[in-house]
Amino acid sequence: VPVFYAFGDAAVANGAYDVAVDNYQLILTHYPAHQAVSVLKYLTGFLLVEELEDHDTGLSLLESAITDHPDMAGHEKALYLVGKLQAETGRLDEAIHTLDRFITRYPESEWRYETHLVRATANLKLGKLVEAANEANFIKEVSEVIEIQERAKQIADQTKWRVYTDADGLPNNRTQAIMTDGTQLWIGTAKGVMLFETADSKWVSLELVAQLINTSLERVPDVTAIATDAQEVWIGTRTQGAIRYSKLTGEIQNYSPASDASLPAWIKDIKIDGSEIWFATDAGVIRSIRGSLEPFYYYNTRNSLLAADDIENLLLTPEVVWGTSSEGDVVIFDRVREVWDSYRSTAIREGMKIVELNIAAGQLLFTWFNADKKSNGYFQADLDGGNGKATTLHIGVEDEAELRNIYISGALDTSPLVEDTPAALPIDAVADSIFSELIEETSDPILPEFPSESEGETLETESPATPQIPLILWIATNQHLYTHRTRSTDVWRDTATPRILVGELTVQSLVVSKDRVWLATSNGLAAMDTE
Repeated sequence: VPVFYAFGDAAVANGAYDVAVDNYQLILTHYPAHQAVSVLKYLTGFLLVEELEDHDTGLSLLESAITDHPDMAGHEKALYLVGKLQAETGRLDEAIHTLDRFITRYPESEWRYETHLVRATANLKLGKLVEAANEANFIKEVSEVIEIQERAKQIADQTKWRVYTDADGLPNNRTQAIMTDGTQLWIGTAKGVMLFETADSKWVSLELVAQLINTSLERVPDVTAIATDAQEVWIGTRTQGAIRYSKLTGEIQNYSPASDASLPAWIKDIKIDGSEIWFATDAGVIRSIRGSLEPFYYYNTRNSLLAADDIENLLLTPEVVWGTSSEGDVVIFDRVREVWDSYRSTAIREGMKIVELNIAAGQLLFTWFNADKKSNGYFQADLDGGNGKATTLHIGVEDEAELRNIYISGALDTSPLVEDTPAALPIDAVADSIFSELIEETSDPILPEFPSESEGETLETESPATPQIPLILWIATNQHLYTHRTRSTDVWRDTATPRILVGELTVQSLVVSKDRVWLATSNGLAAMDTE
């Protein structure tokens, strides 16, 4: 034992922690009754957890240590680490019990705030939102450490979310499309569609209609788009074209390559505007006119001036159909002259790729990313595309997938105008940090950001820029949900997306409808009251 102990201590002194653990483990394994074991269980457990990051082995050893040798000097730290690791490995009820013991025995410990945060997080994962919120708010009040206060605020913010998964009736947790229809909510997943009644904060599945749609094809559809009006619902799929469900008759029709070879298999977006239904596909744009003898009109690079065939999103305004290509370019269709063209704005600089299109109170809202600049943000313009202004949200983001996942929604801001005190927005000095603070590219919200030379065909007007309509903006990324009043000098407000509640996620879609925010994610559907 003294030899192995000496080898272990020498290895620790030289930073060879794996060698130290090997020697200490020889003692623990072959001499379990030796008096050194009570110390070595703690020491070896700490090395495994903190230096070698072998959490499974370290957790098991520390659990044994606090049970067999509860009066050792390392008990306080070990009890905290055991509760923390139990929470991280999903043993949530055990973690809460362990952390309760820790707080009772060591109320003044240096790890007491961390313990409360871990316990709040565990309650959050268990769906005990009231307990999690109470604990997080308690920490915000009693801790004077800014970093602890901020983490507590993030947990408290996340208790505002309710996440729905397959346990609540979703066909699959990978939700890819959302569409509100009055008090009903259509949800498209990787394994079919589901319809829920959400009136009075209820969550009631309407399985009959969903089952009709999900069984209308040979395979359950991988749903990528949903559009609805008073007459019908259109479902877009990744490999099986489109499905039409008539609300009036209950009839279901399939439009896929299996029935018509000219129809695309991948429907990426669908929009309904009166008698017209528009489809964005990987093979161009399709327009359907109800009651027309010609069921579909096809637009692609071979028969029109459409700039690309792979179209991701569509947005319909009275005079223009807007679209984005897979390369991030904006295409436009003049609905009067019935011709396609490309849209350019001096505010959309080279390298900016448009991700999503939306409209709010007569204002165009686009989200964009720039892989070269490692940044993303949003673009706001008048309905005709004029008076455009681009704003940067994140900088220094290395992962292009993180940059791409940015979605926007908005509503007219009817609140009284209140003068705010401008607040400085610090920039993260580390270029490759995941997310810096929010920075606007221009401080003047009235003038276009880059009022220099034209960059090609554009719908922008030549007249001086006019003030844009005040909006309440909602922007979602994989890690954040931001709100901002555009006419206010107040800083952006950040409510973290429910990462802790459902694990690492990818945001697929954002919908703000009446008094609720809906987030479609790779791990379920999240909802939060807008207030």
